Amino acid sequence: LGPGDIFGEAGIFLNVPRTATITAMGPCTVFRVHRNDLSAFFKQNPIATNKMLLVIIYGLLRKLRAANLELAFERREDIDQSDIDAMVDRILNN
Repeated sequence: LGPGDIFGEAGIFLNVPRTATITAMGPCTVFRVHRNDLSAFFKQNPIATNKMLLVIIYGLLRKLRAANLELAFERREDIDQSDIDAMVDRILNN
């Protein structure tokens, strides 16, 4: 994460335990927003709500893409040569 990044945003939508811990590498300013306060803000400020939700959605999509790429890379590493040989053998002999 870097300056201006958002974390913990999934907690706005899901009432589940957090899945990660964040540790600052240096001085930083953090704003904590409670779900009820954010909900009240959304009701009173519909235009700002649209902009904020777009930022949140974009951030979640970036994280999802990164997780998908990491998972795909890990799966690629899980395949060893014997698996590849077996797949080729099945293709050629069917």
